[in-house]
Amino acid sequence: MGWIRIAGKSLEFTGKIVQSASFEDWALSKGEQIVNEFAQKRTIAFFGKKKAAKKEIWQDLVNVSRKPALFAVINDLAKSYERTILLVANAVQSNQYLADGHTYAVPTTAVNSLHRAIVESRLSKSDEFRELKGGAELQSFFYDEFVAQLDSAFQLLRPSASDPLKLSDSWYAVGSNVDYDWRYTNETWKGYLFLHGRSSHYVEPSKDRNRLEKIAKQITSLELTLGTFSKEEKLAFVAEWIRVRDRILSGEKVSDAPALVQ
Repeated sequence: MGWIRIAGKSLEFTGKIVQSASFEDWALSKGEQIVNEFAQKRTIAFFGKKKAAKKEIWQDLVNVSRKPALFAVINDLAKSYERTILLVANAVQSNQYLADGHTYAVPTTAVNSLHRAIVESRLSKSDEFRELKGGAELQSFFYDEFVAQLDSAFQLLRPSASDPLKLSDSWYAVGSNVDYDWRYTNETWKGYLFLHGRSSHYVEPSKDRNRLEKIAKQITSLELTLGTFSKEEKLAFVAEWIRVRDRILSGEKVSDAPALVQ
């Protein structure tokens, strides 16, 4: 089991922070100086020092994340990942009647970079989190890895037109792609989500075959459009979403975010 578990159709923090390969990458790059500083305090052989230093830094993160008050905050941030998707959907089209019957493609970066900023905003206020032995660099690592774990867990929900994930009475996740490369150098998130607008409750496909077929055609059309995007078009599309993210974080109510729509 990873950091995140699936409970029904929602996500929860397990409190079991299993050390990931990304931590080793961090320890050899952004965290190397911190690891070396801790290693210098050891009296054992050099390579043993570094191993012990990494273990100490990691165990401190595990212990802090399990403290009841901080655990509650992290768990709430896990549960609110789907609310961030809804926030993105409403930024595309806030009028449920105009959104009704349409399917939108939005880059995963739109969701994950926004949620990472939300995670940082919440956790950076915690004295316990700020006092992590790994310092600001380890805090940043946690933000990145936590959102990566949420993204991976969300993909396991496998939303589709026939098994949609309800975000609200007006919005449903109906599909995703994890491999599409936006080639945006300042963001690491690949892929996109398909979001479907509905002005009333989603009708089961068995009772509304026309809508199911319509969504399937919309998704196919959107995928064909995305397949023809040039590198420049990809960069421009994601860059606009980064600006939208910053507007949302500033408190602005956004309803004109870019999206591909069918």
